[in-house]
Amino acid sequence: MSRYPSIIAVCVVMSALATIVVCTRLKLRQGMKTLKADDWMALVAMIMGIAYSVLCIVRTFSLTPALAYPAFPTLAFTQSLM
Repeated sequence: MSRYPSIIAVCVVMSALATIVVCTRLKLRQGMKTLKADDWMALVAMIMGIAYSVLCIVRTFSLTPALAYPAFPTLAFTQSLM
């Protein structure tokens, strides 16, 4: 059974939370006129995190259930050494 609704929910909620936190940080630092490199790095990290979330959601929708979870044969570690 696929858990794609959970994957999408986590991606959306965490991206929204990151956006709120970083935008609040930038707004406060801008008001204090103390924007530094670490603030811009937080913005870059947020953008990359959102891009990764989008890729996860696209990948979730692009796979059929059979391709999303292929059946791999499982062997015990001791059997693979023989």
